[in-house]
Amino acid sequence: EIPERVSVVRQIFALLEQGETFTEIAKILNNGRIPPQRPGKPWTRHAVGTIASFSAVVGTYIPHYQDYENGRFVRRPLKPIPNYYPSII
Repeated sequence: EIPERVSVVRQIFALLEQGETFTEIAKILNNGRIPPQRPGKPWTRHAVGTIASFSAVVGTYIPHYQDYENGRFVRRPLKPIPNYYPSII
């Protein structure tokens, strides 16, 4: 059985392939009573966009290191590692 979150991600990408916008996809997910990313909050175009741009859904891991600069910590990305995770789309 496919975990529920994986099927939601696949549904989002299928709707993107059909030409739906992030806003339209959020409406579809809310109308379909798909559990949101954050319990108690509706799906938003921002949440859909975040999932659509997340490299891990295609299996890529982007490690980071933390640097201290100008009195604060800054995360710096390192070279992406393709096929680190199993791709879910």
